[in-house]
Amino acid sequence: MQTYEIRILNDDLSTRVIVEQQYFGDSAALRAARAFAQAQRFEVWRGLTCVSGAARRMPEAQPMNGTGTQG
Repeated sequence: MQTYEIRILNDDLSTRVIVEQQYFGDSAALRAARAFAQAQRFEVWRGLTCVSGAARRMPEAQPMNGTGTQG
């Protein structure tokens, strides 16, 4: 069994709820996520891998300037 995170998302794609559970595989985790999320958007994560869900871009890292701030 593997550990998965099911993330229920708000309309702006921010995370509303995170549930951690163990499943036998990706398909079982996806079925559970669909049932749990009902009509809401969701993501399913196995470790650092997004198995399924809304596409979200991670913010790009900004280099530090000489003043110690980003930009």
